[in-house]
Formats: sequence, C-alpha cells, structure tokens
Amino acid sequence: MYTEKQQVAVKSGKVEVGRIQEAESKPYTLLPSERLTLNSSTGQFVKDKFENESTYTTPQMADDILVFRNVSLSYVLDSLSNMYDIKIRFDRDQLNQCKATLPLPKGSIYDKLFIISRTTGLRYKIEEQTIVVDGTCSGSREEIR
Repeated sequence: MYTEKQQVAVKSGKVEVGRIQEAESKPYTLLPSERLTLNSSTGQFVKDKFENESTYTTPQMADDILVFRNVSLSYVLDSLSNMYDIKIRFDRDQLNQCKATLPLPKGSIYDKLFIISRTTGLRYKIEEQTIVVDGTCSGSREEIR
C-alpha cells in the first residue's frame, strides 16, 4: 500500500506487531477490535479500537468476481493498490465517506477502475507510475450498489 499511514487491524485472534530493526523494542499486542497505525513519516505507532467491522472486511472471491461489501471506496482503492502493487493517489477523507458494495470481475486493474468510475462517477488517469483518482463520488455518504 502506498500511503503514509500503515494499519494492522484485528477482527479475531491475537497479533503482535513490532519493528524488525529494533529487536529490543517491545512489540504491540493487538486483540479483536484493536488496530495499530504507523505514520511512515514520523515513525510513530498509535494503538486504538475500532467499531466499524465492515471497514476491515476482506474482499471475497466468488466465481472469479471480487466482491467488496459495504466498505469505503478508500478501502477498495487501497485493496486494489495492494493486489496489483501499484500506487493509487486519491482524496482519502472524501472517499472514506462513500460506502460501496461492488462486484468487480476478474481482469486488469483498469477493468476494475472502469467499473468503479462508471458506478461512482469518479475519474481516473495515469500519471507516470501512479493512478490518480479524482472527482466527487455520486453516492457520497450513501451506499452504492
């Protein structure tokens, strides 16, 4: 993921997170509904709780279709960024407000972005090695299906 903040969120079980380079530092232990955020710019960790379980729902594959259920468009774009190992730049604050349920068929990231742009009203363009997504979500603060 190409963001300044990296997060680990635990839905169930127990996870320990620490720095590999700092063997003497004590790892953070996370329990269900806890998350740890690393600000890459400052190197600082922040541990807190989260309530909205759908924010951390893993996309499901069904019959070669990737399905996101009631998640923010920020989450969708971050997931695609991770899946395709490509940088995607967008207005995180705005797209956190737009929830979507999206079935995305198997194919390239551009196939998926085309569907997202048609469904949400967002636009995308390619600038060097980065995909830039902009515009206002037509379903802002509402769920898009």
